[in-house]
Amino acid sequence: MHNILLFLPLFAAPEAQDFNNDGYADLAIGAPDDTVDGVQWAGSVTVLYGSASGLTAAGADYWHQDVPGIQGVAEQNDNFGAALAWGDFNGDDYDDLAIGVPNETVDEYILAGIVHVLYGSANGLSATGDQLLRLDDPGMAGDLGYSAHYGASLAAGNFNGAAGGYDDLVIGMPGATVYGEIDAGRVHVMYGSPGGLSTSGDVVWNQAQASPGQTVEWGDGFGSALAAGHFNADGYADIAIGTPLEDVGSLIDAGLVQVLYGSSQGLQPGSTQLWHQNMPGILDSAEAYGAFGTALAAGDFDGDSYDDLAASAPSEDLDSGVVNAGAVNVIYGSAAGLSSAGNEILIQGSGLQGVAEAGDRTGLAVASGDFDGDGYDDLAVGSPYETVGNVLAGAVQVARGHVGGLWNGSEYNLLPGIGSDVGQNDRFGAALAAGDFDGDGQDDLAVGTPNEDIGATQQAGEVEVFYGPAGSAGHDVWHQATPGGGAAFGAALSN
Repeated sequence: MHNILLFLPLFAAPEAQDFNNDGYADLAIGAPDDTVDGVQWAGSVTVLYGSASGLTAAGADYWHQDVPGIQGVAEQNDNFGAALAWGDFNGDDYDDLAIGVPNETVDEYILAGIVHVLYGSANGLSATGDQLLRLDDPGMAGDLGYSAHYGASLAAGNFNGAAGGYDDLVIGMPGATVYGEIDAGRVHVMYGSPGGLSTSGDVVWNQAQASPGQTVEWGDGFGSALAAGHFNADGYADIAIGTPLEDVGSLIDAGLVQVLYGSSQGLQPGSTQLWHQNMPGILDSAEAYGAFGTALAAGDFDGDSYDDLAASAPSEDLDSGVVNAGAVNVIYGSAAGLSSAGNEILIQGSGLQGVAEAGDRTGLAVASGDFDGDGYDDLAVGSPYETVGNVLAGAVQVARGHVGGLWNGSEYNLLPGIGSDVGQNDRFGAALAAGDFDGDGQDDLAVGTPNEDIGATQQAGEVEVFYGPAGSAGHDVWHQATPGGGAAFGAALSN
């Protein structure tokens, strides 16, 4: 069925991604190219709240920088909502939402970027206490930079094990210039507190600071992707940082993932692991322009209580000569952390359903969730340039977890068009998010299709939600009440 969002003015406004703590997961949807008050590409975020019947338009929020009580002003090309992450930053049992605005100009610094934080309450997210993070704030560890794109990626987790359950936030700025190297990238770590995210103990790292022995280089894009998980047995959340344009030896833009482990003092650079496709024991081999680390997801795919890491290489060429087919490497956790033991590589036709074709770009988005309620996390993999019939519409493959890991012969595909049109370049699967939106004990899957046409409105975007395995428990299609041309609704989803 189709659902139309009815937006009301906003004057105020346990379970994962639960902004109102009612026991049902909620979903934030970014439309970073949305026109706001006549301002193009200012961006907006819609929040749908869960219920016994799934996501509902009742009480839906529509957030942007011109909403009363929100700091800032909607400006052209800000791209509010380009990245989203949730966590309980103030420990009040209501989840909060971090919103990346990576193209915001700050003072004279063009495309410096900022992050908004909206705090949860019994009534959901609220403008009350809205927090605006920018690197020239008093007490911040870092400083502003041109084209840093602060907020281009976000991830939350309790990295220092704070007793109050305060989640912390990692903010990527992959365009940051470091030591004169343009687009080298940095990340900013802020820790939670009773008052929310705090400058106390915050730190900004470049690639060399995060991983002793690494070299800062032009165009690496350190911080382009982030994923938080518990990869070892110490109880502290850890962070994986994607650097997809890192050169591996002489292989240009082969890609690298750096993992920092949490501790009572927070994330520690001395604990860093480096992963790439030329690591001993890792299946496949690095190749130029493979872009390993473009998308990341953490989940316990083999049910051993340690999170595992899925890292995609969407520009991977296959040995058969299929170019840009895409692949996903899966590295498994253990008591001691991530290990090459038992690692897998998933491609269409081998670990994922379908047939690998040139240009599919499998792995441009990944998300984990227990979609069948069997206690093992599953992995959803987006192939937004997959051809469906004769149309370049996009598809999503789901690999089911089990005791041996993901590759177990029970994979399935999700295709667009159940209640919506299949159109050229729709990019179904460009963004993915999981959550138990109807509270039935099984995670559901939200799939962003940011280039979907809504009626005569081109590239307005929509989000399809599949309940239960492969949509067996229902299916919804969501778009804005008044779709905006080129809004890219669904380009980012909270996960």
